[in-house]
Amino acid sequence: MFGLFKKPDSKKTTNECLEVWDMLTDRDKQSSAQNILKYAIGLSQQCTTGSEALLAIGQLKQNVIHQFGLRDHVHPAYMQLQILSDYIFSHQQGLPEHAYARFALEKITATLNQNEKSDLFNKLAKFL
Repeated sequence: MFGLFKKPDSKKTTNECLEVWDMLTDRDKQSSAQNILKYAIGLSQQCTTGSEALLAIGQLKQNVIHQFGLRDHVHPAYMQLQILSDYIFSHQQGLPEHAYARFALEKITATLNQNEKSDLFNKLAKFL
């Protein structure tokens, strides 16, 4: 029975996030980075463990899917949540996967100032 479910592949979904990121305008990239920070702050306030954070992100992703009628991953709101999920989940998969997810998250949030970046990674640290 356990063989019916595929093991989540954070590298694959991280690559999908980077694909979406590359399609965005500079203005949308700035908005996305700010939204990612807001999501991280909210998760930090509402969740105490990585598992709780992943469940909360999953619920938010379902809301995005329903709100925008998505059939695939190509939407900025979905990407913003997925990269957070990948960053948290990849920590359990091992160093290469987590390093790659961190690289992608840093790239996607490059438009944040240094204080915002520090705040983002500090908020997410509690889930690792």
